[in-house]
Amino acid sequence: LSCDGTDYHCESYAYTYFVVKRVKNYFDNIVIMNMHDESKGESSESMFCHAIPDANQTCRAIRTAKKTSVTLNQRQELVYGDLVYGAIKAGLIEINMQDQLDDTIKAVQKYHEETLNLTSKDFKRACLDADQLALLWKKSLNFERALVELGMPSSGENALKADFDKLAKSTLCKLDVELTLQDEAWGSFFRALNDQKNK
Repeated sequence: LSCDGTDYHCESYAYTYFVVKRVKNYFDNIVIMNMHDESKGESSESMFCHAIPDANQTCRAIRTAKKTSVTLNQRQELVYGDLVYGAIKAGLIEINMQDQLDDTIKAVQKYHEETLNLTSKDFKRACLDADQLALLWKKSLNFERALVELGMPSSGENALKADFDKLAKSTLCKLDVELTLQDEAWGSFFRALNDQKNK
């Protein structure tokens, strides 16, 4: 990294790097895990079956549970809540209580997925521009290189770039609320929902 750890902004950006450097002064068995690398299983399996020595029973339990159970910590779709907050801000619907908010988010998701037969991936997205992506890629690559120097396994820069390019079109984008609400179908949906709520 291009900083020495004395600058606050640099320290906060590269927190993991400097923590590992400090801890390595006292311990020689530090393992750095890449939580996005699933080549050795999901994060819990990778940790207890590979990173932590002699955690054999926990490793077996995780692998057994993996074969027989569903994922409990499934990623929540935040786009529906974002769309509802946008509709509130645009004056399309009025919500005063938490249960109304929760019910509205469920209604939006049901309308989008069941009535329109779409998924959250079908929404219009606002993504980072080319300059922002170039800066983020440079920082990500520098950080990856620094951690690899400290012992983190890496699948290589080409794989990292492929993952980054995929994220640039998905996770690094957010719902374009304004553009979505310009669609008359969504405007009508929220107005009808508001009228129904106020009856």
